Amino acid sequence: MNTETAPKYILPDSHNTRSIDIVCLGSFVIERVFNLSAQIGTGQDHIDINNITDTYGGCATTVACIAARLGSKTSLITKTGDDKECLSALEDLERSGVSLEHVIQYPDQPGTIIRLLTGPQGSWNALGSVNTNLKLTIDHIPQAEYFSNVKILHIDGYSIIGKKQNYELVQETIRRALLHNCIISIDACVPASKHHTTTLVDIFSRSHIIFANLEEAQMITSKTNIDDIITSYRSFQPDFGVIKNGKHGSHIITSKAHAHIPSIRAKFRDSIGAGDAYVAAMLYSLTNKYSLMDSSLNATASGSLACEGHGSLSNYYTLQDVQHKLDTL
Repeated sequence: MNTETAPKYILPDSHNTRSIDIVCLGSFVIERVFNLSAQIGTGQDHIDINNITDTYGGCATTVACIAARLGSKTSLITKTGDDKECLSALEDLERSGVSLEHVIQYPDQPGTIIRLLTGPQGSWNALGSVNTNLKLTIDHIPQAEYFSNVKILHIDGYSIIGKKQNYELVQETIRRALLHNCIISIDACVPASKHHTTTLVDIFSRSHIIFANLEEAQMITSKTNIDDIITSYRSFQPDFGVIKNGKHGSHIITSKAHAHIPSIRAKFRDSIGAGDAYVAAMLYSLTNKYSLMDSSLNATASGSLACEGHGSLSNYYTLQDVQHKLDTL
């Protein structure tokens, strides 16, 4: 691609002195991943469990963790329990460098657990057990002044689904962040795109950076053709938008330019958390003064590396691993 016509974006210079790179608001889950000998629903009479991986994730948690492992200073706003699995995951987050000062931990409560069934080709099905006693309220959100030291507030699409109070909480967090000119980033999810489209469109229209996979983007824009989706993305007037499309790569969109970024081959295990890994590396790169196109390459490599582990966060990799992945192109 001609670099003169490539999409461009940089964070404002005034944000360079802010000490917190990324604050993530959203979900925290415990994952148990069952790697199966055949995909569920294929008519096999007998399916073996090849291995079981215990890890953790949730979109906001995965973004905060991977960005921290790459070198960002991140913080997480979420809620969880205090059972053994939750405590182990929180310890790992701290080791990775994620600030837990805004993680609300409920005593004598188990965390939300997701059981993931993956097949030989890496596709997966999820079975959730949500602990509805775990609640995040506006009282748990940092005061506006906190965001004066934050570069990017990233919103996990799952944070808006469910009760009206969830949407109000997200809106208030965005309001407080915008009082101090935080960059607002939002990543859609299928349930929000399908059942809370109007709410998601409203947040997209207030955000600087918007992410969605192709299926989500189709639901949000009511378009199927990629060119029409790109035109609709521009109507939200973000600084830039991203359409993630797995093995088919991704699209980077600004008001004046568009680029397709090819995917990078992985030693594939499953795609769980790959989209979040993409987002994490994109935001890490932008807060560390990479160009938008270089940030997109780092994001693509990070998504590929995420596919080389079972579940969202079992594959530990660093910025050097991202660079090595890019060097193999």
